[in-house]
Amino acid sequence: MISPAQLKEIFQSFPDNCVLLKPDLPKFKIIEVNRSFEEITGIKKEKLLGGDLIEFFTGKSVDQEFVDILSSSLQNALESGKRDHISSFRYDLTDSETGNLQRKFWEADNIPITNDKGETDFILHRLRDITHTVIAKEKEQTSLKSLRENENLLKETQEVAQIGSWELDVEEGKLHWCNMLKKIHEVPQNYIPNLETAIDFYKTGRDKTIISNAVSKAIETGEGFDLELEIVTAENNDKWVRATGKTEFKNGKCVRLYGATQDITSHKSLEARLKHINDNIPGVVFRYKLKPNGEDELMYVSEGAKEVWGVSPEDATRDNNKIWDLYSREDFEYVNETIRESAKNLEVWSREWRINHPDKGIRWNRGIGA
Repeated sequence: MISPAQLKEIFQSFPDNCVLLKPDLPKFKIIEVNRSFEEITGIKKEKLLGGDLIEFFTGKSVDQEFVDILSSSLQNALESGKRDHISSFRYDLTDSETGNLQRKFWEADNIPITNDKGETDFILHRLRDITHTVIAKEKEQTSLKSLRENENLLKETQEVAQIGSWELDVEEGKLHWCNMLKKIHEVPQNYIPNLETAIDFYKTGRDKTIISNAVSKAIETGEGFDLELEIVTAENNDKWVRATGKTEFKNGKCVRLYGATQDITSHKSLEARLKHINDNIPGVVFRYKLKPNGEDELMYVSEGAKEVWGVSPEDATRDNNKIWDLYSREDFEYVNETIRESAKNLEVWSREWRINHPDKGIRWNRGIGA
């Protein structure tokens, strides 16, 4: 049988922050405090004993709403004889080194201790520090908000992007540009292009070769193209453009090549900004696609993949099984099932799982997405 001294030592050694209270309505008198509570508050037990718990929590770092919640919880535990839980509240503590208040969040349980008659003699007030969890969730929400804002900004930029059409009469060798395409190239509206001068607008020898080869291959095989390359306009301005082309064949011969050229300079600038933001957000940012047939792919992965997964963004997007293979066997099916449920119900997804990092061994990951 455990002796009273042993029971007291168990109470003192308990890792949670505990206070033993004696109901003396309207007060809840502090009659014992364990070492964890002394350490976390920085207040010696002698200064706490005999005081009222509610008065202890009353001060600049809490508002009246919390005081009311605490009072109600203690009263409920006393009257019902059952544990009453407070899921979260903020109570700041003074940093012993700087003297500044530190933002702290807690959850609490008020547990009645009854006698042989079923009457509550004492209440055990137990506190757990959940600051890390609360701040982690705040960071997740901030990151998610930032991603949504950046996606909206990208969408708006795409909507206002300028697009010009072009057409090449292969048999006649005549190239036609619409007015918008002439604006993109910053040439006069009476400018008459040809295939050679159009290709000369491309900035580098590499880009000239790429677009030239794409046009030649399209005329020979009928294969279209979709390229993002740089040009230098007539006003000597650098621009990024997206050039697309399709063919029209008659009697097995290409007679017309046509398509569109879009000024994507602002899109490219934003893309670079987004990449910088994503690469500097703690962790890894990725865009995941679950297809109707059950297949999936990673469409985009930030540089954080190297640190979090030990896999380069290029390898991850090339073969997402390189990421799945890192998951622990116990967590793999569970995580996949939660992803499918989130996609089905259009709900925010948030889970934790383990991976076997190539360099760091077993690591815990937390993911959030929408």
